[in-house]
Amino acid sequence: MLPESFSQDPDRLRRFEQEARAASALNHPNILTIHDIGSYESSPYVVSELLEGATLREALGGGPLPAAGDRSLNVIVCYSGDLKEGERVLRPLRTVANPVRDTVQPRAYIETFTMPPYGETIPTAFSATKGCYLEQLSDAALDIALDRFAQASYPGSAMGFDHYMHGMVCRTAPESTAFELRTPGALHVWVVSGWEDPTAAMGPMAWVQDTWNALQPYSGGRIYANYLSVEGEPGVKAAFGANYPRLVAAKRKYDAANFFHRNQNIIPGKS
Repeated sequence: MLPESFSQDPDRLRRFEQEARAASALNHPNILTIHDIGSYESSPYVVSELLEGATLREALGGGPLPAAGDRSLNVIVCYSGDLKEGERVLRPLRTVANPVRDTVQPRAYIETFTMPPYGETIPTAFSATKGCYLEQLSDAALDIALDRFAQASYPGSAMGFDHYMHGMVCRTAPESTAFELRTPGALHVWVVSGWEDPTAAMGPMAWVQDTWNALQPYSGGRIYANYLSVEGEPGVKAAFGANYPRLVAAKRKYDAANFFHRNQNIIPGKS
């Protein structure tokens, strides 16, 4: 609720209502959802979603946040095991440079579901995202990623390296499930850029596309299944690879009429 002293100020009251209505029109994972705006006994209020996690004051307790416009590198780590061994494994990462903020600490598993956002992207009114698969995180691929990120001049631009293939997922036979991309050391890369002005879309979208194109020689022609960034059958084939003919046979058997087609579709009868 707006304090009584503020609600008596027409300018502050106007700004309060204007900002609340602007926020309620946005839908973004990094923006608080506004459910209702109103007034109770002459006291203006906003009803928003309840977010569990750290406050801004608590986040600042780990050190200063990067200034607006600065490029930053976020490293997300998880070690499940002996805490002392985990500290030893983490030590080289903490000493290779002076981190702006270090929030790594022992946590119960359930806490990971209520942690605040990592701040890997800047919320913008518009955004474009494209996913890319890398067979290995080679020096050449890293050089391209660093060069492309250095050329990003848009505030919502970011690149993420995740879904690193290791452990049990790589000890499962590729043909045992629909998902075939189980090569150790492979990973997924996402490229995103954002903008505020609807007329400024061409630059950020071109940066995303050019970055994706530059990384394709290291993809082996494959695409990570959760982030199909190529429309149509070629993208689906690139995701499922050698498993595609078997999936076509299953589709032909259980959905020959292609009832479930509003997705990245496996077409019955084609292999």
